Amino acid sequence: MVSAGLVVRSHRAEAGGTIDYRSASSASNGTATSLTIKVPKGVESGDVMVAAVAHRDSADWTRPDGWTRIRGDGNTGLYYKVAGADEPSSYTWTLNQKRSAVGIIVAYSGVDTTNPIEGSSGQFGDVDDQITAPSLKTTIDHTRVIGFYRTNKDTTISKPAAMTERIEIDKSSSKVLAIEAAD
Repeated sequence: MVSAGLVVRSHRAEAGGTIDYRSASSASNGTATSLTIKVPKGVESGDVMVAAVAHRDSADWTRPDGWTRIRGDGNTGLYYKVAGADEPSSYTWTLNQKRSAVGIIVAYSGVDTTNPIEGSSGQFGDVDDQITAPSLKTTIDHTRVIGFYRTNKDTTISKPAAMTERIEIDKSSSKVLAIEAAD
C-alpha cells in the first residue's frame, strides 16, 4: 500500500486566489511496457496536471517529455506538468519491462505555474488493510492538499473523511491495482 500527498500553491495567493479542480482521467494496461493516460477533459493552458502511476513488481518508469518527478514511494510515482497551449490527447509512461500498471491524472486551475509544489510526503507499506497517510504541513496560505492512495489488495479505497474523491480505479475493474486521488 502506498499513500502520498502533495500541496499545490495558488499563483494568486496575494489576492486570495483559489485552486479549482478541473477534471481527471485514468488508465490501466493489463500487462505491458507502457501506460497511456488521456489528458483530462477541459484542460486549458496554464492548468497544472498531477499524475500518479503505479506498477506491480520491480521496474523503472520513463516519464513523458515535459513531466517533472515529484516523488516515488515503492512502485508508485508522482509527476506534474503545466499544460501548454497544444496538449496532446494523451501521455505515455514506459517501463523497462512488462508490468501491470495503473495511472491517474488530475488537473487544477489557479495553481502557481512557476513553483506549483509546496511540499510532498509519502510512504510505502504492506502490513494491513489500512492506508495511512503521513502528515503534510503547508507553510503558506491558499494551497490545496491532494492525496494519492494505492493498494494491490482486492478492494476499493475509501477517501479520508475531510477530502473529496476525484477519481478511483478499483482493482476489480483494472485487474491490476487500486489507485485513488482525493483533495
